[in-house]
Amino acid sequence: MRYPAGMQVVIAYNPVSGRGRAEAAAGQLAAELSRADIVVRRVASRQAEAAEWLRPELAGADAL
Repeated sequence: MRYPAGMQVVIAYNPVSGRGRAEAAAGQLAAELSRADIVVRRVASRQAEAAEWLRPELAGADAL
């Protein structure tokens, strides 16, 4: 599958989920997407409301 050049994706994950397995999975997904020339940002979730911490991270992103 082809993606638009410079596509930006945010991967949000819970850093304590699965005793760190969620963070590892996010890293694996980021590596796969990067190989497809997709710009990836990984963002660890926080205890605050998602609108507070996630909205700024989504600026300029094409997908979450």
